[in-house]
Parts: sequence; structure tokens; C-alpha cells
Amino acid sequence: MEKVDLILVCHNHLRFTQIAVESILADRTYPFRLIVVDNASSDGTKEWLSSLDITYLRLEENKGWVGAVNRGLEEARSGYVAFLNNDIRVSSEWLKKLMAHMRPGVAAVGPVSNYVMGRQHISYNDGSYEEEANFLIFFCVLINRRALQKVGGFLEPTFFNGGDDIDLSIRFKEARYKLLIARDTFVEHFHSQTFRHLPGGHQYQIDAGMRDMVNKWGQEKIQKNMELWPTILVGIPNVGFHYPEFFTAYTHLDLPAGCEMAESYRSPTHLARNAFAQLAIDLHAKYLLFLDADMVPPSYLVKRLLFHQKDIVGGLAFKRRAPFEPCILRRVKKDFYEHLLWVKRGLVEVDGIGMSGTLIKTDVFRKLEPPWFLHTPELAEDLYFCQKATGAGFAVWADTDLILGHIGPSMVIDEETHANYLLALTEKPGEQHD
Repeated sequence: MEKVDLILVCHNHLRFTQIAVESILADRTYPFRLIVVDNASSDGTKEWLSSLDITYLRLEENKGWVGAVNRGLEEARSGYVAFLNNDIRVSSEWLKKLMAHMRPGVAAVGPVSNYVMGRQHISYNDGSYEEEANFLIFFCVLINRRALQKVGGFLEPTFFNGGDDIDLSIRFKEARYKLLIARDTFVEHFHSQTFRHLPGGHQYQIDAGMRDMVNKWGQEKIQKNMELWPTILVGIPNVGFHYPEFFTAYTHLDLPAGCEMAESYRSPTHLARNAFAQLAIDLHAKYLLFLDADMVPPSYLVKRLLFHQKDIVGGLAFKRRAPFEPCILRRVKKDFYEHLLWVKRGLVEVDGIGMSGTLIKTDVFRKLEPPWFLHTPELAEDLYFCQKATGAGFAVWADTDLILGHIGPSMVIDEETHANYLLALTEKPGEQHD
């Protein structure tokens, strides 16, 4: 395997540099050459780095992050390079994992972290392996050198200590390359330790970088390329009544960062679902979660559905009225479905499911022709969608251990309600059951 050239930039703050360098040198699961560019440090950094078996480049004046990275690029020889801050601590197999995401058409891959702008923040993790990004932050980033050469070969010298990552992200996107977030790779970030001690402080450096970006690209392009796409759009069709039990449960949902909610009011359900699907596409949301306003979902609903990583997956709800059948169905013939009264526990593939608590990848809607939902004399809108999706090759799944309460005329309907109803049907006069 070809070595990856790692370019780490530092300016004073020896202790942070030691943490970063020691964590990098401790992991040899992928071959690399470490190039440290010292921006005129005066706190013992020169002496410590000179004692290590690395490539050490010292600048006699502070050239800023961009100047130092560009100096490191002059020294680099590999087809892949990584840019690294000195206020990080890498995790086990970090480089091996980042390289696993590299493939033709990908210009750069970044890890997730505890302190970073945008969707690289760990709070956006949704259980996926990777996701495409509008931009990456260069506290730690792996770059395809060939892609870099095609967009200029170096970072833009105009940027001193900020804005270079957004600028290069835009250049990559303009050249039709992909930027990826590796959600299986975590790098700890101690957050702008050098920036805080530069003239004007951290915010001054950020503001200066933003001004340079706007001067080069214009405000509209910057806003478009820094837009944060939502992880999940929660679509709530509301036929006209707000149940307090629903809103209490909704406020306790454990949602990942980047969720947005949309609610219809007194609109036919199939029209509302179609509108939510189109909105999910327009917002570039990864998922659309349908959550009906007469449900009582458990707090772990979303994380459990995300865990399955399926195109279409929902929890188990029961009809509001007797015989309280489970809203998972088997297709008997073209437009006829029957409720599955007894199914195995856990994740089960089904022909149809109610949309009352169902998570759908937005790509499903992109690949199907609208309308996605239609209420016909033969099929309700949710079964119409399931039939359309399965006909296109998508599987529909139900997690039968994930119970959603359904708010009925006088009580919340759940699995126990259904079981007690069936039990009552089998009772003989005078017979007692515990």
C-alpha cells in the first residue's frame, strides 16, 4: 500500500501538538509519512519535534494555516494527503477507515467529531456508514491528490486562517467531485486552540475568512454550499384534532440532530403524505418519518428505526376500533390485503404497513413516480404506497417489538388491548382468566 502523507500544522501549544502527534504515531494500521509544519513556534515545539523520526519543516514566520499546508504539499509525494490540526487526537484505525471510503469520484473524506461545524458533528450520527456532504471542515481531512491537482493543486493563498475548507469544498463540488463524511471514524477535536491566541481572537479569524469567501464566491453561493441538510423530516398529517398524549410523547422523542417537523392541518391524508414526500426531496432530507397525530410513540422510536438501516421500516400499531387488528398486512391478491394477526417477534418483512410510525429513505421517493400516495376504492393511501414500492423492488419491514400506542375513542390501543380482545372472544360464560 502507498503511504499517505499526513500534513500537520502547529503554532505553539506544544502540549496539544504532543497529544496529536503521539496519537498518530501510535496507530500503524495504515502506512503513512508524517510531515509537521511548524509556524514559527517559540515554546519548545521545535526542540521536541526535531527529536522525532518524522519530516519536520520549520517556517521562520507564521504563514498561517494555508501557507503551512501549502508548504507541506510541496514536500508531499503520495497520491493521498491528509490535512491535520494540532489540537486533535485520532482514534484507532482512523486512517485505515478514512481510506476505506475513498473511491473514484471522491475528492475528500472527513471524520465525525465532538467539536466541528456542520453535519460532521457526532450528534448528527444516524447509524449510517457514510454520507455525502456539501462541505467538509479541515481540522482533519483526507484528500485525493489527483482531485486536488485538477482544482488548482493548493489551498487558496487568500485565506490565512479560515475559509479555506469551504473554498476548496466548493471547488471540488464545482468539478463534480463528491465529499464524504465517514460516520465510522471519530477524531477528537479540542477546538481552535491556536485561533484563540491569534490577533483578534477566534471570532475575528472566522469573520475574516467569511469575508474572503463572500468576496470570492458571493453570498448566495456560500449560503447554498453551507446549507445543512436535515437528517429526518418528521411529517405529521393532522386531520383536525390535537391529542395531548401525542404531543407529550413527541416532545420526549430521542431525535438525532438535524430533524425538522412539518404538520398538515385538515388536509386529506394522502395529499399530506405526498406533500411531505416532496418536501423531504426539496430539503435533501435523508429520511422522512411519518408520525400520525393520534399515536403515542415510545421515546426510542426513531433510533430503533434508524438502527435497522432499511429503506422502509415501521413500528407496530393497532387499529383504533375492535377487533384492534395489527396494522401490518399480507397481500392476498392484486388489491386485497389481510391483517397479520400472529407474526414472529422482531424485524419482519411484510407486504403492507400503516404509515402511522414509519421511516422511509427519501431516495425511495426519488426513484418512484408521484403520486406516491393515493386513496382508491380498493386501497388506502398507505397500502397504495406499499404496493408501488414493493413493485419497484423495495422491501417493507415492520419491527413487531416496537409498539406504538394508537389513541382510540376512549383509550390508547396497544398490543395488550388487542390480546385482551381476542382472549375475551374465546371465553365461555362464567370462565375466569388471570
